Amino acid sequence: MQRRTVIVLAAAAGVLVVAVAAWIAVRSMRPPSRLASPDAATAPVAAEDASLEVPSPDAPTVESARARVESVEGPVTVRRAGIDAPVAVGAELEADDILTTGPEGRAVVRVDEENTVVLEPGTSVTWGAVTGSLSSVQLDRGFLSASTGRPGGRLFRVQALERTAEVEASAGTFDVAGDEQALAVASADGEVAVRSAGETVVVGAGRYTTVRRGERPGTPRQLPGDVVAEMFWPGQAAGDAGGDRLVAERAVVVRGRLSDGLSGVLEIRNERTGETYRVVTRPDGSFETEVALAEDRDNPLVVAGRTVGGVAVGEQRAVVLQDSTPPPLTVRIQ
Repeated sequence: MQRRTVIVLAAAAGVLVVAVAAWIAVRSMRPPSRLASPDAATAPVAAEDASLEVPSPDAPTVESARARVESVEGPVTVRRAGIDAPVAVGAELEADDILTTGPEGRAVVRVDEENTVVLEPGTSVTWGAVTGSLSSVQLDRGFLSASTGRPGGRLFRVQALERTAEVEASAGTFDVAGDEQALAVASADGEVAVRSAGETVVVGAGRYTTVRRGERPGTPRQLPGDVVAEMFWPGQAAGDAGGDRLVAERAVVVRGRLSDGLSGVLEIRNERTGETYRVVTRPDGSFETEVALAEDRDNPLVVAGRTVGGVAVGEQRAVVLQDSTPPPLTVRIQ
C-alpha cells in the first residue's frame, strides 16, 4: 500500500512538472507588455515594420525621380499651391508646379541622368509626375526643347493645346512651340509621335509638323536647309542707300517673320550697347521685341537664331541711328 502511494505521488509530480514546463513555454511565446519596458515594447514592433518593408520577389520594381532645376538665366518663377516664387538652381519640381520663364528668362530642368528639358523665354509649363516609365509636362505657351535618353527608356510626353494634343518620344531631341491655338513640332534626332483629333503621325529626324487645336496633325515635312528672317526695321531710311534707319526714340520695336512660317528662337543683339534680347516667335513664325538704343549714336542691330528642329536662321543686320535733336521750331507770324 505504501509503495502504491509513492508511485501515485511520483506520477502526479511528473504531471505537475510537465504542466509547469508547458505554462512557461506558452508565456515565453507571448510578446512582452509595451508598458513593461520601452526596449521590450519596441523590439517586436520594429521587427514587424521591417518585415512589411521587404518587397515580394514577384513585385515589379518601380523607379522614380525628382525633376531638378539645373540652370536659370533671368527671371524664372514657379507657382506652387497658388503662390509664385523665384526658382533657384537645384530646386526640385513637384507635380502640378507651374514653371514660367520671363521675357528674358531661360531654364534647364534635368529629369534624370539621361533626360533634360530647356524652357526658352516666355514659356510656361505645368509639370507632371515623374515615374519609372513616364515624365510629362503641359505646355501652356512658349518653346521647349527636350533631350531624351535611350530607346525604351523613360518616355517624355508634352501635352499641349489645352490637352487636346500630345507629343512624346523616348529617345532623341525635339522641339515643341506654340500657344493655346497652334503647335509646331520638329525632331532634330530620333522619332517623335504627335497625336491630335484621334490621329497620330511620326515625325522623323530633320522633319516637322504643325497642329491646330481640334485638328489632325499635318503631314510631316522636311525642314528647309536655309531659313531667313524677313525684317521690318524701325524708323525711316537715312540717305539714298536706305541701309541705315533714323529714329528719335530711345527704344524701338523690332519686328519680323521667319520664312516658311517656321517657329524659332532668335537673338537680337545691339552691338553698340552690348545687350542681347532673346525672343520666341509665334506659331506662324512672326515675332517682335523692344530694343533699347544708345542715345545720339549709331546702333548696329544683328538678328540670328534657329528654328524648331535646329535649322540656323541666316544673320540679318541693320544700323539704327538714334537722334535726340529736337525738330526745328517753327514760328508762324500772323
